Amino acid sequence: MLRFIAISLLFTIVFAQTPVHQLMKVKVLVEHYFEHKALDEGIDFIDFLTMHYADDTKHGDYDRDMQLPFKQCNHAPLMVFTFFEQKDFSIKQKPVFIFEEQVLTGYQSPYYAAEALSNIWQPPRA
Repeated sequence: MLRFIAISLLFTIVFAQTPVHQLMKVKVLVEHYFEHKALDEGIDFIDFLTMHYADDTKHGDYDRDMQLPFKQCNHAPLMVFTFFEQKDFSIKQKPVFIFEEQVLTGYQSPYYAAEALSNIWQPPRA
């Protein structure tokens, strides 16, 4: 019994969520081809498909054309099953941000003279 339920749910999802249900309309496609074949003996199947799927012109049998497979886009509601494990977590220690206050002054130390800093890039003296 469980196997039957699983298979029936699988078929329900496949037919509802994919365009497989459009393949059920293949009979309408064949019948409509023979209707056109009865009106015009010179039409072959490729010309029939080109006329109905490549051209956007509306023919006199437009309502019948819309019954063909993959002619209308049916958007079935999307069924999504999401299973996830919910993990409870807590932050044990709050982050501590330490801001050091710096006092900016206009005082310049004589030990940081520009020529003292630039002497390091001079070639050695003999």
